[in-house]
Amino acid sequence: MVDEQAQLVTLDNGSEIRSVPASERAVRGWSVDLLLADEAALIPDDLLLGAALPTTAARPDARVVLASSANLASGSYFDFAMKGEQGDEHIRTFRWGLKDAMKRPRSTPPRGRRSVRSFSEPPVSRSTRRSLTP
Repeated sequence: MVDEQAQLVTLDNGSEIRSVPASERAVRGWSVDLLLADEAALIPDDLLLGAALPTTAARPDARVVLASSANLASGSYFDFAMKGEQGDEHIRTFRWGLKDAMKRPRSTPPRGRRSVRSFSEPPVSRSTRRSLTP
């Protein structure tokens, strides 16, 4: 079931996927098993640390995924990325970029079709994704 006004998808098993704007008012009060923050480097630290991340505190085995372009060398997003690279047991940092995608072999298109590059993951220039476990 989809409710476009509430930005909500309800799965057959009762689970909900909800999209909310990046504001303290919209984020506070929820309790979530998985928090996905897109362009997390652009989310103010007080919103990320004070409102978004606490939504996972009451849920056992909750997960947090912060995804963003790695364009800032400061802030909470950057701090989490550095902790993951330094081997923090609760944080994993994954980096990928266009150069990584270009190293993968191209599939050969059938004759008569235009050449299209195919990658198993979408190429994202200078992008970093991190998965946090509280």
